[in-house]
Amino acid sequence: MKQLIVAATAGQISELEKRLSDATAGRWKRHIQILRLSDNKSANNISLRDVPATHPDAECFADKNVTSEFLEDSGIFRMARPELINKTIDWLDRHHISWRGNVEACRQHGSYKWMDVDKWRQQFARVDPDIGPRVASAILAQLQIIGTQQLAEFLTGELEEASFSTYFKGADPHSGDSGIVSMLQQRINNRKLAEAFQLPILEPASRIRMFNDGGWSGGESMRRITCMYTKCDRKACHIDPSHSLEMRFAFITDIAKQELASSISQIEVDFKVSKGAITISHPPENLLNVKDSAGVASGLAFRDPHISNYVSPAEMQELCNRIGKKIAKRRPLGTHNIASTIGFWHSLPKAMLPVLILGGGPVLDFNGNRFSWHPLIVSQHVLNPQPDIPGYHCNECPLAPRDHAAVAANAAEPAPA
Repeated sequence: MKQLIVAATAGQISELEKRLSDATAGRWKRHIQILRLSDNKSANNISLRDVPATHPDAECFADKNVTSEFLEDSGIFRMARPELINKTIDWLDRHHISWRGNVEACRQHGSYKWMDVDKWRQQFARVDPDIGPRVASAILAQLQIIGTQQLAEFLTGELEEASFSTYFKGADPHSGDSGIVSMLQQRINNRKLAEAFQLPILEPASRIRMFNDGGWSGGESMRRITCMYTKCDRKACHIDPSHSLEMRFAFITDIAKQELASSISQIEVDFKVSKGAITISHPPENLLNVKDSAGVASGLAFRDPHISNYVSPAEMQELCNRIGKKIAKRRPLGTHNIASTIGFWHSLPKAMLPVLILGGGPVLDFNGNRFSWHPLIVSQHVLNPQPDIPGYHCNECPLAPRDHAAVAANAAEPAPA
């Protein structure tokens, strides 16, 4: 983690802390330590001279008006008072710690179109001039777009090879899951990798690993597991009770994990699967807690304790919900109100905050005027999705839409083999 030490006088610290808070939505204390200097240059020199040795991995900026030049020999950067604050903000941007720098880092992943970030923030100010800009900054500070290499490490890093690996592409012709295929093909023996509907006949006691980028509510993942155990004419083969199945996620929420645990217990009964044969795995650091210690659920974007000191979580949630109802009526805070700020280079999950990825309206500004909301991240797959391939799933499949039978009956083309 990048660290910076800033040595400033009492008169500077108040302005410095405000600027740091605005630049990072309150998250600066993870990365910056402020040392208070006096007007006594000799005393300041003594307090700073050992800082480079005691903090070898941190940079150090200091007010040149109350320190001596010899400190520069040890690696301390001295600068005039106005420059000290500006250079500190530049450091945050350069290391992608500020919300502005974080957005620039996110823009490097994927081929999305991006709205100008200042114009996107201005939309929040139009709705609520008081807290709108703070809410926008808080969202931007938490935004993540997971790149190819990072996702590959989350999914496959340090895992023992399974007997066979698989993934779902599903009935969506531009499925986000299809985006991970080329990455998996580069990491896994291709003779041991195939789409779920092309699973070959496997030896008894084989271990199958299914890859998923994210588990948000757990519903779709549960239906995928059920589909894997269900015999039908759409699949080349299905998993039988002698096999074991690992569902591997790059990210998973606590509510998804809880839902899956309950569903797996039922699948064990329905398909006569041994207890423990179906497991869930993920990088430990990527378990996302939607619930607090008391078991109360709130959106992921409203749970950062540092941001909570910058903008009220309740006010943040209310504003996102108010705008969200105008652009995504059925999920104003994302699927199951998860309010995620995590996207992938290949897809933007429906669990993400709609204010980030959807447009529409009309949204009312604080004067009662109407305007159309524009998303920060523009993906045509999100804004103009193609309909699912008719007849892709069998009529009984848990992944089929509710009106699947009618859709399949009216399909002009036969279902894929």
